[in-house]
This record gives sequence, structure tokens and C-alpha cells, in this order.
Amino acid sequence: MNPFFFGDNKNLFGIYHSPGAERDLRTSVLICNPIGHEYIRSYQVVRRLAKRLSSEGYHVLRFDYSCTGDSHGESTSADLLAWYSDIDTAAKELMEISGSENLLQIGIRLGATLLVNLSSEGYKPDASRTILWDPVISGEDYLDKMQAMHREMSEDANRYLIYDDKNVSAKYEWLGYKYNEKLLEQLKRLSFSSGSLHNVSVISTVGEHYNDFDTSRLHIETVKENCNWDDINKIEDFILVKELPDYIVKAVK
Repeated sequence: MNPFFFGDNKNLFGIYHSPGAERDLRTSVLICNPIGHEYIRSYQVVRRLAKRLSSEGYHVLRFDYSCTGDSHGESTSADLLAWYSDIDTAAKELMEISGSENLLQIGIRLGATLLVNLSSEGYKPDASRTILWDPVISGEDYLDKMQAMHREMSEDANRYLIYDDKNVSAKYEWLGYKYNEKLLEQLKRLSFSSGSLHNVSVISTVGEHYNDFDTSRLHIETVKENCNWDDINKIEDFILVKELPDYIVKAVK
């Protein structure tokens, strides 16, 4: 496991997992994370997934978008368009490190939606296979649910002192993470479009519904576990779906 900074200005933080010398499949896997509280909740299972894939012989890179995690920049300066560029930069970095010619990509929640929209933003992803874990379908619905969770949490007297002044909290601070008006507008307009992708699998956990997807273009696998993405009572729990890495590794193969 090798943590490092990369990109033109060394502004992006990533962790590279190399395969064992005895089993190198000459194939790279790029993992695109969720953001905010979902990033924290899924961190352990993503780490386990990366280790599992590398032990299977894959070159794996997981990274933080600009202005998130350990990458440079403040969250108040985050920009959705920059995140598309970050994914493109990360993919090129991984292929250069690994020396492989085959790229697979995995996206989780918002990271999955960013992957499917890459081509519409002018990028040409060269991935032979894409795996999406509970992708965000509507940015507007995603924000509405996050705002509702934040409201419920901030009004919980068992967590915080309740103030009469409703303006006491930051205007764009939701569930402990600060956003900016531009990013929120970008997210609000975000939608899922799989028209340009091929060889795509969706890993769907209980509670996420993708019945309207074109199953002739997408293979949907349902995991009989609930990640409780929108459950405020689970906001501080890590997602520990034991079988999830198995499903994703199977989809990768």
C-alpha cells in the first residue's frame, strides 16, 4: 500500500495497492469514492475491497477528489467539473504506474454517477468494465435527502443543544461537511445517464431501486443487505457489508 500525491500540481491524494509479484493480472482498477458522510461510512469497506482486489492480482488506486479528504483545497471551493478532471487524471496516473493496458473502474454512490457522466463532460474513459455501487440517480433527490437528514440530526436534543435561532448553523453545512453554493447547484442538476457506457454492472443494496434502468445495457445485482444510506440513526456507523467485496470482485472478473 503506497500513499502519495499526484496530478500536475501534486494536489490529489491517492493510495495505490500493488498486486503481489507472483500474481500480476496486468489489469488496473480505479475506485471512485462517495463524498461527505458517505465517504466516511464506506471507508472501511472500500479499503477492504482495494486490498482484496490487489491480493487477486489487480493494480488498484483509490483517491480523494480535489477539495475533499486528504487532497488539497477546502471543501468550500469544491467544484463538480474539477472532479471529472480528477477522475481522468487518476485513471491516467494508475495506468502509468501499473504499466497495464486494461482499465476497470468502480464507483460508489456519487462516485458512480460521476463515472457514468464522464463522456458527457468531454472525457473519453477507456475502461473495459464499470461497476457501480448504489449510484445516485437524481442529484436533486440526493440533496433533498441529505438536507432532511441534517435537519433531523440538528433538531435531536439527544445530540445537540437546541437553539431558538434557526440561523445558528452554517448555511451550507450539512451533516458535518461544508459545501458551497456553486457545488450544490451542480449537484442539483446532476442525473444518471448510462447511454455511453458498455459492460456495466450495478451493485444494488436493499433500499435502492433501479427498476427503470435499461437492463439490456446494465446488469443489476442485488445484495441482500441494507447500507441505510438515508437512515439518520446509522449516520455514525461504518458500512460493513461482509459480502459486498465478494460481489464486486465477482463483477470485476
